[in-house]
Amino acid sequence: MTAVLGPDPTTEQRGPSRWRRFVAGGTTPGRLWRWGVALVLACLLTATVSAFSGSTRTNAAGDDGIRLASLDYDTAELYEALEGANASAATGIGADRTTSPTALASYGSYVTSAYLRLDHARGQLEADGPGAADAESIAYALPRYTAGVDAAQALRTLDPTQAQLDLATASQLMSSTILPTADDLQRMQRDALAADYRQAGGFPVALTVLGVLTLVGLVVVSVREARRTRRVLNLGLVVAVVATAVALLWWATASVVATGHVDDAAEHNATASALAQARIVMLQTRGTETAALQAGTPSAAVTASATAQFATDFDQVLRPGGLLDAAQSSPDVGAIRNAVTAWQTALRVQGAGTDGSRVAFTQVTSVLGDAIDSERGERTDALAAASTALTGLAAGPAALLVLAALGTALGIRVRLLEYQGPRGSRAARAT
Repeated sequence: MTAVLGPDPTTEQRGPSRWRRFVAGGTTPGRLWRWGVALVLACLLTATVSAFSGSTRTNAAGDDGIRLASLDYDTAELYEALEGANASAATGIGADRTTSPTALASYGSYVTSAYLRLDHARGQLEADGPGAADAESIAYALPRYTAGVDAAQALRTLDPTQAQLDLATASQLMSSTILPTADDLQRMQRDALAADYRQAGGFPVALTVLGVLTLVGLVVVSVREARRTRRVLNLGLVVAVVATAVALLWWATASVVATGHVDDAAEHNATASALAQARIVMLQTRGTETAALQAGTPSAAVTASATAQFATDFDQVLRPGGLLDAAQSSPDVGAIRNAVTAWQTALRVQGAGTDGSRVAFTQVTSVLGDAIDSERGERTDALAAASTALTGLAAGPAALLVLAALGTALGIRVRLLEYQGPRGSRAARAT
């Protein structure tokens, strides 16, 4: 008796995989239809990613970048104005009932600048965004500080002891609350600007991988169909290949050019930040000088603690690897180093509070201010150039990829129509 054998249990395992059946299984029209659907979807997906990435980068180099650069400027200037106001107030209201009109004028200028920078920053910060709470905290505390200084100034001749107490209370508020909060605010905005630069530049890896895979798929289908039909061109597929290639080339060119400009902007921003930090250190040094004078120290013999602080501050700016070395790309760094060294020499030779020290400090703040403004201007120009390089990136490549999807659909449709009718049916069965 002949045994009836069942199906070989390994037949399914030896059969073509799902992927192979999808790619090569069935009739030619079936394969073409599946490839057409896959390529159209790939073109549309790439177009979506392109539109989203292009919009993100354009905004980062455009409106968002401008806003964050302005906030970075406002918060840095705010901190420096607060430092300057605190030092000028201490200088302007002496412990011996004397006043310095020049220092008090500087104090008024610093306070006005602080209010202007603070108001401008608050107008650009998002209501619930990072930094908004810090800005509101400063806005609440700053009037209390200025009220304390005004009270000290009013009592300097009537009750110098109370005047010094009021000034000390205001200075403590500035040192322990306002300045740390302002420092946190400026660091937060500096980090946000750095993140914005990273978003505006860089290489679009995901988009490139997706776009290249789509382009390869289009080329493979175009070549296979040209060989199968012995025709040179399928107009729809040619349009799809060219449109996808142009979209990728547009992205590559814009990304390379924009990244170069963004890198320049980041470099100028880092230089400006280092110089701004150097100016803050110099303002703190000036505060140490005036505090020593307030304590009654003779101008030619500063206290040991003040001298040690002077050495620390100048070392932070001048030492190898210090703040000026971090700003080495600035063309003004040599003039700044000379000015800082001249002030250091004036403090050591002539003493604190002398005319030589005042003149030297004024020169330091002047050259630092010019250099910072120059670097920030270069930063703005570089970011504007990056924004120009990214013009049209949000819509242009995406539109080309949508055109590629339409070309693919039309090209495949033309090929499928050749299989319709009696002859097409026989050809389809044969293939």
